[in-house]
Amino acid sequence: AGLAVNLPIDKCVGPECDSGSYEPKVDDSIPCDNPVVISAAGVSTRAVLQADASPAVFADLQHARVTGFRLGSKQEESCSKKFLLVCNSRGVVAVRRDLECSGEVHQKQVVVSAATGWEVCAGSDPLRLRVGRSESPAQVAGCIRVEPERAVDIEAVALLNAKEHTSGKELGWDPQLDETATRLDFHDHCLEDAVMIRAEAGTWRPNRQVYRFEYETEQHEWNRVVAVHNTPSSTGACTVRYRLECPFNDEGYRHAAVVGYKSCCDGLSNCTASLPDYNDPKTRTGLTWLTDHRTWKVCSTGTGDIIRTGVTLEESAAEWGVGAEILDLTERSTMGCMSATVTARQQIFRETYEKCPTWLKMAGRNFLSLDALTTNRLTTLLFGKHPAAPSFTNHGGVYDTYTTFMYNVMLHVSLRNYKESFMSADFRMAIPTLMRPMNKVRAFEVACPVEEIDQMDWWNRGGPFMDLPQACTFLIARNLEMADDVSPESQQAGLNTWDAADSLNMSRAEYTLSYFDPYQNMVGESVYPDAITDFSKLFKIENDMFKDGLEHELAFRGLGVHRVNVLAKPLTKGGETALYSIDLKVFGTLEKRSDFFGSWGADMAFSADGMPLVVTMSDGKEIWRHESSMEEWQYAKFVWRSSLINGITLVDHLWHTHFHLANTFAITSREMLPAAHPMRRLMAMFTWGTPFVNHGAVHELAGARGMLHRMTPFKDFGVVSVAATDLMLPFSKLYEPFANSTAYQSMPKILQDAPFYVDGRDFYAMISRFAAEYMSIFREDWCTPEGTVRDADITAFLDSTYAILREAQEEWTEDQLDWTGLESKAELAALGRYSCDGLSRMLQVMLFAVTGWHRHVGGEVADLMRDPDLSSPSWIKGNRHAQPRQHMQAVLIAATTGFTRPKLGNNTWGFMFEKMTQQNKAQQVVKSFEAEMAELVSTINDRNAARPIPYNKMHPYYVENSVAV
Repeated sequence: AGLAVNLPIDKCVGPECDSGSYEPKVDDSIPCDNPVVISAAGVSTRAVLQADASPAVFADLQHARVTGFRLGSKQEESCSKKFLLVCNSRGVVAVRRDLECSGEVHQKQVVVSAATGWEVCAGSDPLRLRVGRSESPAQVAGCIRVEPERAVDIEAVALLNAKEHTSGKELGWDPQLDETATRLDFHDHCLEDAVMIRAEAGTWRPNRQVYRFEYETEQHEWNRVVAVHNTPSSTGACTVRYRLECPFNDEGYRHAAVVGYKSCCDGLSNCTASLPDYNDPKTRTGLTWLTDHRTWKVCSTGTGDIIRTGVTLEESAAEWGVGAEILDLTERSTMGCMSATVTARQQIFRETYEKCPTWLKMAGRNFLSLDALTTNRLTTLLFGKHPAAPSFTNHGGVYDTYTTFMYNVMLHVSLRNYKESFMSADFRMAIPTLMRPMNKVRAFEVACPVEEIDQMDWWNRGGPFMDLPQACTFLIARNLEMADDVSPESQQAGLNTWDAADSLNMSRAEYTLSYFDPYQNMVGESVYPDAITDFSKLFKIENDMFKDGLEHELAFRGLGVHRVNVLAKPLTKGGETALYSIDLKVFGTLEKRSDFFGSWGADMAFSADGMPLVVTMSDGKEIWRHESSMEEWQYAKFVWRSSLINGITLVDHLWHTHFHLANTFAITSREMLPAAHPMRRLMAMFTWGTPFVNHGAVHELAGARGMLHRMTPFKDFGVVSVAATDLMLPFSKLYEPFANSTAYQSMPKILQDAPFYVDGRDFYAMISRFAAEYMSIFREDWCTPEGTVRDADITAFLDSTYAILREAQEEWTEDQLDWTGLESKAELAALGRYSCDGLSRMLQVMLFAVTGWHRHVGGEVADLMRDPDLSSPSWIKGNRHAQPRQHMQAVLIAATTGFTRPKLGNNTWGFMFEKMTQQNKAQQVVKSFEAEMAELVSTINDRNAARPIPYNKMHPYYVENSVAV
């Protein structure tokens, strides 16, 4: 079998071609007794290797000669190159390359991958590679391939090995970072990857992205045929069906792939091949991973074969779709080509980390050691450390490597360099110009964009948020050891204690803030936000205790009011009766990583006037104020306060508002709505900066061994992530009192009088009118006379949005759809799956959620985290305060949520609606909205003048236009 091919010598596909002997990370190799096929230029030969087989058996591959080959300094030497099939010492098929130059032989052995095979392909290089027994066989262009004749079941092997895989290398990614006891799909890339399929019919046609919600994903597998390639002959016909699938790769991750399945029939040339059995590996004829740099392509040769597809290929088609019709292939055909490639994908942290250069990993780890050795001269040189700021080296053992590292990065790189506080919205923002899928990073079930296609600020018109060194910096920190140092032994050794604060005669809050006090940002603001409400000054008493008025303020006027429940049966004891409660005991079910940590979770019950009477701990123990010691009562209150403040920050602020609502609408509006679409303009105003801030949040707060994991006591942050999603309040409970006067009036008077509801209902009414009036401008274009959505772009936008939300939490999403009435009634579903009235209500609540509601759950973080005696994300069991290490981490997060962003009430917004259809009408609606905000400012100012503590969470001068804080 004399085969010949024209090749550039070093043109080889795959990582094995670049680095000597190669062994795959997970064994997807071909056992020697599995037949392999060697093919080139349309000619193939079949062979079976035995464990003791001599390479000489495959003589047709031995005489691979190249003249004029240049290798390093041996530029004038003539070399010969031989490729030999071997059965290596592990009993798997490999290709051995012998490169001989002047009698010196260089060998490289490559294990043949069952998934991708092995190949070398021709190029424009004039040198010729001769393959075959003859010294002068015919020379042709093309590729030479070695691949299994029948498919090897690599998926089961990959899964097994992925579970057993550990890095074992210093500076390598710790595999524990990807482990969780909860079933999550964060390995399943193609659930987020966007695939572009193109067809050629004389010219390239526009495309539509194929998303997970267009596939049957019950088994988390893409299962659509994209092309059928018929190859008739005089003796029969064969058909290859190409499908988009989502199989496991050799590292145990799912990736998008195009897989071919072949079926043939014998007899006449016009016979019809039967459908292949997709579950039979023998029918599989090839697999192409759709990775960052790999494209699948199939072309007709013009010799009678055709490609049939469900995609419209007519020359006049303005756009063709890859939708449900693909399952029922039509008889459309083309003599051109079809291709598929990934246009946007997601990565998990490990994949990015593995791209980080070794020198950067070493530099990140060695920086702090060098800084300590030079007594902070390195930080002074690089960052300009203030001489009045405390030195970490003087208080050794208080802060670990991770906390010190992140302090330097977040303080000196981020907080000190901020200068946008007083810039207007029209300077920082701009109207959208692009629509396309965005690349994302995933931490467990949370996937956030790593880039922005809108203008994310005056200094960046869009693009990646971080270059590789910046991303590596965060990932190097995440990979550092998690040192809690809360055990008695650690405390006795002086690790993570407040001894330094005591020696300086400083309070715990003063000691931590002393690391921030000397610094200001570029416009003169303190890097740690000045207190809007100083809770410690108002409520703290002797011995670091707090008045009961603090819990009343939190529960009935502040952060926790939306979670107050009226008890079905009052609690009575010792003449006292409790009518209300905020029950947070569920957090006590989350496993801790150390028994020395105290447990989150407590239920506090309140009297008719909202004063705390009893705390029920997560173990069920009741602690009544009138019968407990002051120390026991103060500890119980501390546990409840900490559970409330941190639990609402975790569930209501981060997961509900940032990661699910705002993140989803930001993604789908950019990916599914054209830049000039009026709905896109509205979304752009209220999702501005969301991808940017959520990208920072996912690096700092989501995933294992991020800062949020380290400062909390929990063992498995994958479980925490899922729990936070499950604990999100339904729309029907959370937003009903704002939208429905009857629901509001049915609440107890103490809740009706809460500033959250008094100011919040005014704010909700104002922003609802704006959303409804804006939509009314376009209702005729967007809606049918029967009241269903007919705009194709909005339909695609809603499809994508609610597919993502259903995937996150189906019950919560169904409640949202039901409460808004977004899905059409059954009798109108044929006219459109969405209701226009429901769309209007969805817009109203979405705009409220990312503005006033977001300010309510996130606007006091810096104030509430300032004092570790008031609240703590973790504490040693029995202590009423955080330890300095965990408190510093909490303070760093609080500081970075305090950046000043554009406020709704002190900006004008008409610029976001320029250069669009109905521009004048849209801008008039915006002016009316601005006028209503000015009225609300005056109203809330008057109310605050009579309140003991001002409430600014619904104040337009304090509320931002998005969650980008």
